[in-house]
Amino acid sequence: MAGPTWQWIEQGLEQVLGNLLRVGVVLAAVVVLAGGISCLIARMVLRSLKDRIRRGFNVSIAEVGDNDQWRSAFWAILIATNDKRFANQVLSKVVDFIEATHGSVVDDYRLSMI
Repeated sequence: MAGPTWQWIEQGLEQVLGNLLRVGVVLAAVVVLAGGISCLIARMVLRSLKDRIRRGFNVSIAEVGDNDQWRSAFWAILIATNDKRFANQVLSKVVDFIEATHGSVVDDYRLSMI
């Protein structure tokens, strides 16, 4: 993967958010679109998917790597809560939602507690 490493993401998020949250759970995911679609269409699909996740699950989401890849995205998805079990449930549903979306696959993901 050309983007940042998992360790870099975890360390950066701990430094920035560690003192602000009681419990934060971060899902770092690599999302890949299948098929031979154009760059413009692929980026529109990824942006639409990102917006639907943000609205539907009340999470923060940002593209943190692989910006030069047009068929994939490296996202950090954060939920701030005081209940670890609830956070894990929501982020598991986010992964399921991405997988259920036609043409997208979660290639790899990691959950980290902050």
